[in-house]
Amino acid sequence: GSAGGSLAGTYPNPAIAANVTVTGLINISGTLTAPTITNGTISGSTLSNITVGGDLTGTLPNPTLAAVGTSGTYGSATAVPIIVTDSKGRVTGVTTAAPLDSTKLPTTGGTITGNLVVASGLTVSGATTVNSLINQTNSTISGNLTVISGVSVSGSLTISGSAVMTSGSAVGGDLTGTIGNAKVTKLQSYAVSSGAPTANAMLVYSGSQWTSGPVVSGTTGTGGIIPYATNPLLVAPLEQVVVSSGVISSSGAATLNVVSGGVYVYTAAPTSAWQIQITNVPTTVGQAVTVTVGTNNGATAYLPSGFTINGYTVNGGTTLPAHGTAYTNTITVTAFYQGGTIWSSADATINYDFYAITLICTAANTYVMLLGQTKF
Repeated sequence: GSAGGSLAGTYPNPAIAANVTVTGLINISGTLTAPTITNGTISGSTLSNITVGGDLTGTLPNPTLAAVGTSGTYGSATAVPIIVTDSKGRVTGVTTAAPLDSTKLPTTGGTITGNLVVASGLTVSGATTVNSLINQTNSTISGNLTVISGVSVSGSLTISGSAVMTSGSAVGGDLTGTIGNAKVTKLQSYAVSSGAPTANAMLVYSGSQWTSGPVVSGTTGTGGIIPYATNPLLVAPLEQVVVSSGVISSSGAATLNVVSGGVYVYTAAPTSAWQIQITNVPTTVGQAVTVTVGTNNGATAYLPSGFTINGYTVNGGTTLPAHGTAYTNTITVTAFYQGGTIWSSADATINYDFYAITLICTAANTYVMLLGQTKF
């Protein structure tokens, strides 16, 4: 039969009638072949003259993207583009700014707030301020360099202007720590003791480090230093120890520590022959020390029986060494008596006998011992 309404033709194969207006949803399955829709036609499988929306504008089949920004060219050698995008990644705005990065070296001066690491050489002609400079190869700075915290240089660093390292920069040589918190730990490359100094002390060299020691005294205001002069026995200026008095008992050995004192006195007359034991004698070649011991003689005056130097006996330690004879017991000691005569007796008719001993280190483990006896 014949079709009617929006259809034309006959059943079972009617067609859509011409100039039909569809206000609802058209659900098409299969193939749509060349129908014509006025003011929005479907020609074959191509849609045309259909208005689109959303992120598109225009009509099918050739819509365009909707405008969301302003077209143009952004950025240059002196301007860096700053781009703003939406959630779909589209550029919605662009501004520009000067190419300044606080973690990179400024091209026209400024301050680097981070660390500056130079791996393959750096040439700077203007003034530069950096937080920390690590120079790994050769660099040249013809202007001024200010380093706020630290400097590490493994290659050469040439600065023709002024170089200022502020608090926190590492130091070296005889100093340790950083600028603003540096310590003197050496003097001319020789270590300085970290211990606290003692009262009324002076800086002395112990043979291994500079440390606190007793004050050297002298009657001429020269600190007790014996001049080098032309004595052939001396190979360097001599050093005099502290002149302070100590006391020893009336019997037993007289232990004379040259670091603690230079003059020792018996509190009572010795009751037997007594040995002189001298400790802390200098071991550096050219150094010397003088120590004196006095005895308050009684009815019987006793001579020293012998010497021990830094723990080593001289001529057995119980017999005075001969004049001009070298004795070896790990160390070698040659004694010379004032006037060329060995001590023979102490004098009971006087109040005091004083014995002065000067030890000069003339070679490794080798000493000249100058001996004098004075009666008062």
